[in-house]
Amino acid sequence: MQSFLSPWHRQVLSCSWSRLCLLKRHLFTMKLQSPEFQSLFTEGLKSLTVVIIFIVMIPSNLGILNYLPDKKDIFKDLCCSSKGQSILGDPFLKLFAKENHELRIAGGAVRDLLNGVKPQDVDFATTATPTQMKEMFQLAGIRMINNKGEKHGTITARIHEENFEVTTLRIDVTTDGRHAEVEFTTDWQKDAERRDLTINSMFLAISLVWYMASGLCCAINTEASLGLILGILLLAWRACSLGFVEPASIHAPAFHDRVDDVTGFDGTLFDYFNGYADLKNKKVRFVGHAKQRIQEDYLRILRYFRFYGRIVDKPGDHDRETLEAIAENAKGLAGISGERIWVELKKILTGDHVNHLVHLIYDLDVAPHIGLPANANLEEFNKVSKNVEGFSPKPMTLLVSLFKVQDDVTKLDLRLKISKEEKNLGLFLVKYRKDLVKATDSSEPLKPYQDFVIDSRELDATARVCELLKYQGEHGLLKEMQRWSVPPFPVSGHDIRKVGISSGKEIGALLQQLREQWKKSGYQMEKDELLSYIKKT
Repeated sequence: MQSFLSPWHRQVLSCSWSRLCLLKRHLFTMKLQSPEFQSLFTEGLKSLTVVIIFIVMIPSNLGILNYLPDKKDIFKDLCCSSKGQSILGDPFLKLFAKENHELRIAGGAVRDLLNGVKPQDVDFATTATPTQMKEMFQLAGIRMINNKGEKHGTITARIHEENFEVTTLRIDVTTDGRHAEVEFTTDWQKDAERRDLTINSMFLAISLVWYMASGLCCAINTEASLGLILGILLLAWRACSLGFVEPASIHAPAFHDRVDDVTGFDGTLFDYFNGYADLKNKKVRFVGHAKQRIQEDYLRILRYFRFYGRIVDKPGDHDRETLEAIAENAKGLAGISGERIWVELKKILTGDHVNHLVHLIYDLDVAPHIGLPANANLEEFNKVSKNVEGFSPKPMTLLVSLFKVQDDVTKLDLRLKISKEEKNLGLFLVKYRKDLVKATDSSEPLKPYQDFVIDSRELDATARVCELLKYQGEHGLLKEMQRWSVPPFPVSGHDIRKVGISSGKEIGALLQQLREQWKKSGYQMEKDELLSYIKKT
């Protein structure tokens, strides 16, 4: 469920937000409440985001805002329970809220949540520097792992068996098309400006909700100032002292309780570049000028294609400026590592509109800079892309349809450093796509594929044959192959020795003959029947 924030809500949520809305004319904010968003709140994430939460039953029409006592009284009356125990306690003082650092979900996770998808990975952005984060985590006894990202502003915290990557807001000082020298900032818009696409440039602030009996609703956010929180607590205290409400109507849950048993979580979207509108309109655009964003990191060319395949409903609608920028800067991909290119290319091949995007890659002269053959077999690719549609092919299954010879697979490997499994699949498909075909002269069209699996004796032989059937468009045989299990050959060398044959060479030859007989029987002949064949010969 998504709901837009009224002006009243924006004022209550945080005074800093209101100022931000005035200063940033293009900032769009929206409240997000969805099952996907709620499902993110594991115990580890709550430890990062919890501030303090009160349910206060106060009639909204009472004029008590002018009755605020001295700050020292609030801690005496509200920070302690009837048993003298701390209500605010350590959770209020720890982590990001303790130092009043802002913490927001960033980038792809926000995009997925707005699309109604639970993100696989959740990255966070913060105004805290890496040094400040390290100090906070160390004081809280939180383990930190993988310090390789620290120079770029990323600290990884390990909480409740989960990893949380938190990155300081950054500005790119210098870029070379591959890497950037960064400078830390506290300006959220500056950080958004350096991101690639508008749909990836949004932030989501995490809030904890509290309610008033009149039905009004507001939130204390992780970025709320101490003054704002004190103001709310002072209001509740004064309501009690003036008799407007009974003290029993103020409830401060213990932090060892499940927070979401008392209330819920919501989030406020911060969108500086119309990313939400682009997402709703199924539009993929670069932040600012496409040429500038691409020259900062040439891999963004492939990221554009990748997200186009994920977001756009119907292919063909591209900004002219974007296509011109891609064509003009395609050669920059030659300097990008093969591993990074292969990660993006695989995602393009497993997304939507693959045929359109691969043709675009060739039309814009991107192909030769990412390891694809200049003389690609696009006619074969058109046929195979239809064959595999809806059957979840592996990236290599579709990609090799562009290749004419096995050497094209070898050249791809040299450029992109593909895995051994991927290379072997590519070589297999190019070799057998025309030679290993269904039987047309028998009632068992799947038999040639089954015989191949039996003879290969490799663990992944069945999986490779299934990819070949997808490539060939043999969907009926594919279903049969997926149901078929490889039967065990019933005769061993030990069985042959028992009938009096001891020569290793002769045993090997006999095993092969028996295997052929067994295959001809449709894998039905049993051990005794096969051994009797030896005696006859």
